Amino acid sequence: MGVDFHYDSHENVLHITVNHRFKTRQDVDYVIGQIKNKAKAVGRPYFLTDLTNLEVDSEVVDYLGEQVKKLADDYALGIYRYSTSPYIRVVFRSQGITKGFKSNIFNSKEDALRALRADKRSG
Repeated sequence: MGVDFHYDSHENVLHITVNHRFKTRQDVDYVIGQIKNKAKAVGRPYFLTDLTNLEVDSEVVDYLGEQVKKLADDYALGIYRYSTSPYIRVVFRSQGITKGFKSNIFNSKEDALRALRADKRSG
């Protein structure tokens, strides 16, 4: 379990794959910390995040939303997520509404990447 990264310098996109179960705040802090460190190393990129293998216990959903908001504000030009899990999509949509960030969660990587590129073009 953990986080895998691939940075596309041509598009300034940090591809992130989260394979983790968030059971505690410490789990959230660990993964968010890894993402922050990678983002610092490459500058301020767009995040394209695969949440297919993410699990979130209900006890940490609000905390995760708060940390994602801070991460987006401080380290990313934009965050685009995808997951085949309806539960994860609902979690991020509801957290986006309550925490004030754009959820940008899609069913597939292709849809997320298409939205990212369209937003970059519109600018």
